[in-house]
Amino acid sequence: MIVVSAFSMYVSKRAIASGLMSLLPLTLSLPAQTAGVPGFTILDAVRSSVALNPLIRAAEQDVDASLARKQQASGAFDLNYGAAAKQGHTETPLTDYDHAIALSAGIDTFSQSQNATDLSAQSNKLLRSGISFGPTIDLTRVTDNLENLGGISRTNVNFEVTIPLLRGRGRDAVTAPERAAAQAVEASALEKDETIAGLVYSTAASYWNYVAALDTLQIRRAS
Repeated sequence: MIVVSAFSMYVSKRAIASGLMSLLPLTLSLPAQTAGVPGFTILDAVRSSVALNPLIRAAEQDVDASLARKQQASGAFDLNYGAAAKQGHTETPLTDYDHAIALSAGIDTFSQSQNATDLSAQSNKLLRSGISFGPTIDLTRVTDNLENLGGISRTNVNFEVTIPLLRGRGRDAVTAPERAAAQAVEASALEKDETIAGLVYSTAASYWNYVAALDTLQIRRAS
């Protein structure tokens, strides 16, 4: 009996709030005297309550935060780019024997100077099916003053595809954060609607209680 009563009260609250919201345009067209309090209709009461209530502002911020987390989770499936550059220089002193060999080759130096340059770029795309793919390119050039005067250049180009082999190819696991964030957005929006519905219900009840009190006061004064 307690559960049924609580459920009935919940449905009644939402139904009354929904009915009030649907009747707001009609209330606008009514004279002030027929709307309850002269000069202050139930629509005015609801508007002021909704506009000034901090709980609704907090609920709106919760919805915005949930949307931001949903966008962040969906960002995992965006196309990603990356690039890197590295420059290195190494000085290695020569022994007397190595110095003599360098002199015999016509190179007068007491150290081996080596320069290494490395450039790389890559991109990657993760699909919601769990499959990821993307190319990678790496450029390397090495020069020194003894063995590689003209320099040595290497280029590596790779294209990598990763396919999960489990059933469903990992869709449930890969999309879990995004689906959880989407459900959080829906939940926060429902909480906001419930907050507004409860506020409208309590405002309407207080308004009509006030109207009833005014009518009772006028009847007692007239009697």
